[in-house]
Amino acid sequence: MKKKILIVDDDKSFVNKILDSCPECRHIFSIADSLNRAKYLLSNDSFDIILANVKIPGGSSIELKSQIDLSVSKTNFLFMSNLEEDHDLISNYGEKCYYKYDFDSSLKVYLENA
Repeated sequence: MKKKILIVDDDKSFVNKILDSCPECRHIFSIADSLNRAKYLLSNDSFDIILANVKIPGGSSIELKSQIDLSVSKTNFLFMSNLEEDHDLISNYGEKCYYKYDFDSSLKVYLENA
């Protein structure tokens, strides 16, 4: 079943890696390179999964997640970062943060099975 996935990251090479490595997933991807763009897309559409870098231009994906009523939308929100300090920050919120450079072993598997 196709899922609508929002990728929130300004690292174009990483975004392309996601898009290029999962053609068999056949999900529908939207891309936001800033907090404002992500808010705009979320105000006009709903998504099954949001993959968000912790630090994004204009703010933080923590702020973005706080604005989404996940109990209503049923959106899975996944934080990503390669910075240890971001992983520590996200774990303080009781959340899991994926390493972006481990995409092939963790996030790709998640997307293929979503």
